[in-house]
Amino acid sequence: MKILPLLAVLVLATPAFLVAQPTATGSISGRILTSGGEPLNHALIRIVGTPRGGYSRADGTFLLSRVPVGTWELWVVYVGMKEQRRLVTVVQDSMTAVDSLSLTPVAMVPCFPANSPPTHRPDIGGGTIRRYTRDEMLRVGIYERVLR
Repeated sequence: MKILPLLAVLVLATPAFLVAQPTATGSISGRILTSGGEPLNHALIRIVGTPRGGYSRADGTFLLSRVPVGTWELWVVYVGMKEQRRLVTVVQDSMTAVDSLSLTPVAMVPCFPANSPPTHRPDIGGGTIRRYTRDEMLRVGIYERVLR
């Protein structure tokens, strides 16, 4: 019986700074396009340093909500395109619009074991798929991009 009043005193005496405070948030919106102006569906948009992120819609637009207030780096990735990063400042209770992000294609080289022979593929136009060595890929500067 004496525990109940003691518990009430402890709860009422708890300092306000120990109670979780709501975090101020805002939103980020934008559009992801190819260098030719076509919208990119399902491009990955991440806020670096947080678990927040999402994907673009069929028209290339995206909306990230409940983003903590502050300056954040957006990271946009799409297979076959060069990634893009952009700094964005989020203001409390408002929508931060990002100018259209344009992604450019990167050279994609098939990677096969260098010691295997070229393969003739009549089912894809009769061409030959050539294997590239690591040194050949380093010479043209694509080895690191392909393996990242």
